[in-house]
Amino acid sequence: DFMRFRQTSDGKSVFMSVDSRSIPGNPLYNAFKAKSFTAGDVTFHFYILDLLKANGITDVCVTLMYLGEKIKEELSSVNDMNISFFTEHEPLGTAGSVANCRSFLGGDDDFIVISGDCICDFNLKRAVAYHKEKGCKATVLLTRVDDPLEYGVAVTSADGAVTGFVEKPSWSKVYSDTVNTGIYILSKDIFDYF
Repeated sequence: DFMRFRQTSDGKSVFMSVDSRSIPGNPLYNAFKAKSFTAGDVTFHFYILDLLKANGITDVCVTLMYLGEKIKEELSSVNDMNISFFTEHEPLGTAGSVANCRSFLGGDDDFIVISGDCICDFNLKRAVAYHKEKGCKATVLLTRVDDPLEYGVAVTSADGAVTGFVEKPSWSKVYSDTVNTGIYILSKDIFDYF
């Protein structure tokens, strides 16, 4: 389950996508069967929406697949954000989901991609400012963890550029404690690579 967000230059628009990573055999599948994945009594979707609101983002586009109607129903209770929906008829993956919503993401604005099971308090305004200052096509937010075995470990150059990832490595393949948070800031130019 992933959510993707777009922030426009006015700081108020966002793209949010929920695609189907919750398939039978995946632990999230059973959680979504009964209720959207939660932390305490709040679904991850609402934590992420709160993060977006705290960063001045109010317009959201959601792509849906597995349990799309249930998620749409849950998000219909949000009154202080403008939420639009796209539906995927087959899993498109992260890049495919972004491409599927290109009409929403069109224009001259960069956008943010956030994994739907991410609970964090990152300063997205600061991350977007860094992305723009560096003139990057893609910025990946990284964090340090004590046990990187459950994450994509980032391999970086001396200047901090991400040169690769080692997905859920064994201890013998752990090159650092710096991992991918599932949050990306992408330039509109990224569509030139599709």
